[in-house]
Amino acid sequence: MILSLILFLTLNAHATGTTCDRYSRPTPAVVADKLIHATTFLEKRAAQWVHEQGCISCHTVLPYVMGQFDATALNRDAFTQIDNLVRHRVQKFDSTPPWYDGSHASQSKATESVMNSLILAKIDQLKGATRASPETLLSFSKMRELQNADGSWSWLDWSLQPWESYQAAPFGASLAAMAIARSEAGHLPQFAGMIAKIRSYLKTTDQAAATHLWDRLCILLAEAELGSVIETSRVSAILKDLFDKQLDSGGWSMNDFGSWQKHGDQSCAKAQNADGYATAYGMFVLKSLKASGKIPTGLKTQLDSAYQGGLYWLITNQSSSGKWPSASLNSTNTFNQNLVEDAATGFGMAVLTN
Repeated sequence: MILSLILFLTLNAHATGTTCDRYSRPTPAVVADKLIHATTFLEKRAAQWVHEQGCISCHTVLPYVMGQFDATALNRDAFTQIDNLVRHRVQKFDSTPPWYDGSHASQSKATESVMNSLILAKIDQLKGATRASPETLLSFSKMRELQNADGSWSWLDWSLQPWESYQAAPFGASLAAMAIARSEAGHLPQFAGMIAKIRSYLKTTDQAAATHLWDRLCILLAEAELGSVIETSRVSAILKDLFDKQLDSGGWSMNDFGSWQKHGDQSCAKAQNADGYATAYGMFVLKSLKASGKIPTGLKTQLDSAYQGGLYWLITNQSSSGKWPSASLNSTNTFNQNLVEDAATGFGMAVLTN
C-alpha cells in the first residue's frame, strides 16, 4: 500500500502545491506516510460510528468517504458497511425511520437525502462507473423532493457548530452541489430545476451581510464544483479574505471563520493558533478550486503560496495517532472534540489524495 501511494502522489505531484520559500515541500513518501496513518485512524472511527449509531454523520463518516481516492477503498470493511447501509436506506427511504425522530424527523430525512447522494456519487466515481447506479438516481430524486422552495434543505439542528445547526444550511447546499457535480445524474434534465434553485440559494446567501467566512467557503466550494453560483469578483473577495486569515504557521483557525470561540485547553484551542478542521476544510476548498481551473486572474501565485502553507501545516501537525488536532466549537468534552478531529482527518485525507 505504501508503494502504491508513493507512486500515486509522485504521478500527481500537483497535489503538494508549488514550492514556496517560506514552507518546505514534503516528499511523496512523507505525504504517503501521513495518509496511511490518517486512514488507519479514521477507518476505525467510521466503522465504530456506523456500528453504534447507524447513521452517516457529516463529522465522521462523510469525511471518511470523501477522503478515499481509488477503488481499493471499496474492499475495506468500514467502507463496505457504509455502502451497504446507504443503499439499504435509499432503497427503503420512504418507509425507513429517520435517524432522529420527533421535531428533528423532517430535518433528519432532508439531511440524509443530501449525504446519501454525495456518498453514492463518490462510490460511483471510485468504481469508475460511466452511469449513475440505480440507488444514486433514486437518492437524487429523494434529494429533489426534499429541497425547500428557496433551494436549501432543512438541515439537522442540534446547535452544534459548524455543521449541525440552523446556520449550516449553506453547508448542506454545498454538499448537494458537490454530489451533482460529481455524478452523471447531475446532467439529467429532471434535476435541472433542483440545480437552478441551489445556485440561486447560494448566491443569495453570499450576498447576505451576516454570512461568515465558513459559509462563504462552502459557497466557494459549490462554485468550484458546480459553477455558475457566484461571479468571479466574489470568488476573488472570498479568497482574499481566506488569505488574510492564514496564520504564520500556514494553517487557519475556526475562530477566524465565524463568530465562534474554540473550547478546550489543548494548544489548537487558542484563538491565535491554527486547528485541524479549519485548515483541512479550507485546503479542501482550495484544492477543488485549483482542480476546476477557476482561479481569478492575478490570484494564482497567492493561492499557490497559501496552499503550500496549508499543506505544510497539515504535514507538520498530524498527531502520532494519525488525526489532526482540532478544538470543538461546542464544548470541552472528549466526545465533541473527537467529532471535529474526525472531520479534520477526513478532509485532511482528501487534501493529500483526491
